Amino acid sequence: MCRRHTLRKSVIDLYTPVEQLPRVGPAVSQKLHRLGCKTLIDLVLHLPFRYEDKTRITPLRDALVGQPALYEGQIQSVLPKRHPKQPIRVMMSAQGAIAELVFFKLFPNQLSGLKVGRWIRCFGTVLPSSKGLKIAHPEFVTFDECPGPDLDETLTPVYPTTAGISQARIRALVQQSVHWAKPALLEEASEETLPISLMSCFEALCYIHFPKPDAPIDLESHEHHPAVKRLVFEEHAAYQFAMRKARQQMQQCHARPFETKEKIESAFVNRLSFTLTQAQNTVWSEIKQDLAKATPMMRLVQGDVGSGKTVLAGLAAFSVIQSGGQAAIMAPTELLANQLATQFKKWFEPFEIPVALLTGSIKGKARKQISEGLESGNIPVAVGTHALFQNPIRFQNLGLMVVDEQHRFGVEQRLALYQKGQGTHQLVMSATPIPRSLAMTMWADLDISIVSERPPGRQPIQTIAVPTSRKEDVIERLDAAIEREEQAFWVCTLVNENETLPQEAAVKAFESLTQRLPHRRVGCVHGQMPSAEKEKTLAAFRAGEIEVLVSTTVIEVGIDIPKATLMVIENPERLGLAQLHQLRGRVGRGQKSSFCVLLYDTPLSLLAKKRIEILRSSDDGFELAEEDLKLRGPGEVLGRRQTGARQFKIADIYRDRALIGDIQSLTDYLQTHQPKVVESWASRWHAGEIVLTQV
Repeated sequence: MCRRHTLRKSVIDLYTPVEQLPRVGPAVSQKLHRLGCKTLIDLVLHLPFRYEDKTRITPLRDALVGQPALYEGQIQSVLPKRHPKQPIRVMMSAQGAIAELVFFKLFPNQLSGLKVGRWIRCFGTVLPSSKGLKIAHPEFVTFDECPGPDLDETLTPVYPTTAGISQARIRALVQQSVHWAKPALLEEASEETLPISLMSCFEALCYIHFPKPDAPIDLESHEHHPAVKRLVFEEHAAYQFAMRKARQQMQQCHARPFETKEKIESAFVNRLSFTLTQAQNTVWSEIKQDLAKATPMMRLVQGDVGSGKTVLAGLAAFSVIQSGGQAAIMAPTELLANQLATQFKKWFEPFEIPVALLTGSIKGKARKQISEGLESGNIPVAVGTHALFQNPIRFQNLGLMVVDEQHRFGVEQRLALYQKGQGTHQLVMSATPIPRSLAMTMWADLDISIVSERPPGRQPIQTIAVPTSRKEDVIERLDAAIEREEQAFWVCTLVNENETLPQEAAVKAFESLTQRLPHRRVGCVHGQMPSAEKEKTLAAFRAGEIEVLVSTTVIEVGIDIPKATLMVIENPERLGLAQLHQLRGRVGRGQKSSFCVLLYDTPLSLLAKKRIEILRSSDDGFELAEEDLKLRGPGEVLGRRQTGARQFKIADIYRDRALIGDIQSLTDYLQTHQPKVVESWASRWHAGEIVLTQV
């Protein structure tokens, strides 16, 4: 037996690497790393996103369509496959009711248990069917006589997982990790003296990983449940402490001051094809003052779609470069990095300033040349993805780090940037307006500037809501726009986690539009495509070689196509106001009138109707952010976006806004009276990513 399997529990602590845990080999540890689980505590804090109730059997006659439940009955018939694409059909009866179980794939040992007269216990969701009850591919066990196997004593947690790790495996790993972590967590709890009444961390984790039968199925949305409240308070406090500590340490670092000379500023501004707005000039003054200081700038520039934030980053980079420094501009995706690189080259080439693009797909000799150029200082500007800050990339004199669309980077990525960029001026930008009160909480480590107006001359976007029954009218309108030499987006959203994946919906829409408009050039992009293929498609769209781009919400932020005048969004009722506004902002960037068509399913809920009404009446992102805040119910978890990194595991800045004052008071108290406690919280919620006790 290998040594890994004989590791004694006594030598396992909260920060033991997963590869050193029993029954975790190299292949499994790699997959766990993909889930963000690198240590024991990461597994302990790998929280379920829903629960299944297998503690009670629901009579078949009481089955509800769309409601997952556990059923038990006797097998009446088994209809095997007649050809490979045909499913296996099993008829089950109980209490005078009959249900059809449909299986598309079964292992031989599963199939051998499906015999007429045997009993079957299955867990699944009843689907609507004209032929009666139907359950597609349920989990099941078979047995000869009643009573069957014992029922579960707790709800079954369902965890985020990845290819190659089954639910049963991740569940066993997480639950075993909770037991291993028990001594350390109980020891920490004995040292806590909190000013408010909270369940201990270990109790809360036990409740969430081993939920009692009467626990709410959507436990995460119950922020007032004692177990959820404990973890919410702890994660928020850990985040607040980490951000405060990061800011404190950055302020203790020395940064090279960069004085912006008026002559240099004018040289850049005078070559622009537009005049800076008053709001842009105000924010630039704040950036300029920060750059002139001997402590690192830590500033967030927040602005609505199209407000002109990128040019401020360009001006800051130009100022630093002219004073002998280097600038790095980081985007969350290769797609946006390519676009930014094109823009920076356009600004800087007249001044003979080389701009390098560095992303994960650039390899070999080209990557080596860029790396050498950055290290020697011959390349003063690099635009790229997180590849910019991976070893062995080094800068000779990095003076400014710009992070674009920073809300799409998770907490760990932001903290890692601080580690890389100590002593460097940092400018982060976000095109997702967030109410100022929440922004100050979310970005406690940053000074905040707001570009509060848009450049003049931009055409307003008319927003229209249309039911799917009029889809043909929308396609005809799209065809007419292309006839006028305009371009269009057609966006497919995620329906829900149990139905069509967004990329599958996009491919289906692409095929449908290609068939309906054979005389038009239609392209498709989604998040699962290889980067090179996405880039090729988007480049063709920018060049006008593609007239209609079908996509998922991967195009939500930053993509700039001046000839695009029509945005069609399928199932807009599934998205929040902020995301709809971001998608709408992909059009209206040229001089022609632009339209956003919301193609919705009927009937609309009252909440969806209200959202659409608000979106149609306003194009102010900050106003929409405030309205979004009012509309969001306590059960709506913002963290589950279709794109971008999730900021928290269980905390949610919108849902928990009423608790923020108490959380900040708790953080203040712990920093003053129990610093070791809050440091341990920060360490476990950001394990392996945060080293805040050293500068």
